[in-house]
Amino acid sequence: MQPYSVNYANQAGPYRFSFSEDLRQIFVAANEKADKIRWARPESVFIEARDQLRLINKRRIYTREGVKEVTITTLYERFTTIT
Repeated sequence: MQPYSVNYANQAGPYRFSFSEDLRQIFVAANEKADKIRWARPESVFIEARDQLRLINKRRIYTREGVKEVTITTLYERFTTIT
């Protein structure tokens, strides 16, 4: 029996996107067929600088007080020109 594994590098995101006219924001279109938990669509994506993206996501997390919806802001930055 083979162990279960997930190849994250080869999983495509199931959403289409477009850029704002000034190229400062990325609009991610809704996809009704996408799994809303596994492939949650970001609330917004901003291009902060030439090599930086800021994503805003809403997630439901489990806490001692029950399920809470939280906003998570993530800053992605490119560190090399190879990747």
